[in-house]
Amino acid sequence: MPQLSPTSGLIIFISIVLSCITMYIVFSSTENKPLFFCGSLMQSF
Repeated sequence: MPQLSPTSGLIIFISIVLSCITMYIVFSSTENKPLFFCGSLMQSF
């Protein structure tokens, strides 16, 4: 596994945050616990 440069690490972090926001928008219309999913995702990251 190659070493991640700080730039690619930042890009990965931004991608995770954007997916988290997308999940929040999708789940807020169907479910009531998107923040719990988002929090557990960020904790595992």
